[in-house]
Amino acid sequence: MVTKTIAIYVFLDDIFKSMGHKEPINRKTSDSEIATTLLIAALYFGGNIEKAISFVRSTGLMPAMLSTSRFNRRMHRMGEFLSGLFFQVGHALKELTISDTYIIDSFPVPLCHNIRISRSRIVQGGDSGGIHLYPR
Repeated sequence: MVTKTIAIYVFLDDIFKSMGHKEPINRKTSDSEIATTLLIAALYFGGNIEKAISFVRSTGLMPAMLSTSRFNRRMHRMGEFLSGLFFQVGHALKELTISDTYIIDSFPVPLCHNIRISRSRIVQGGDSGGIHLYPR
């Protein structure tokens, strides 16, 4: 998880620099660190930003990470820039896909227990289709 975090940070930091993104000199936490923490929160912590902040602090990846309140302010301040950035990255990744074939992993989901299939409003008709696992 730490190596993926470092890879995400390097990737985002390079993109920020290539876009010519400028930051004030006196900032201790860069915008690429904010974006990295947001992606880590989405990937590993179910969107919980507080857990992601404590993770990057405790592992020593970003020891100067902002408090939750200050982090939220910075996140909302750069929200439009981040949405444009993620749109551009998504578009670039879409262009890189070689194949137009997508695989859908699916499996049958039971509607209800077979004992209740005769009362089901979803399945109308005689044959319910499937194996009766609960014979009477």
